[in-house]
Amino acid sequence: VPARSENGGTYTNRVTAPDAGSER
Repeated sequence: VPARSENGGTYTNRVTAPDAGSER
């Protein structure tokens, strides 16, 4: 499980595969 930020997006794969809430 990748580390997640406060908004629900991933820290690690934010650039390659952002989750819903990471960038938006």
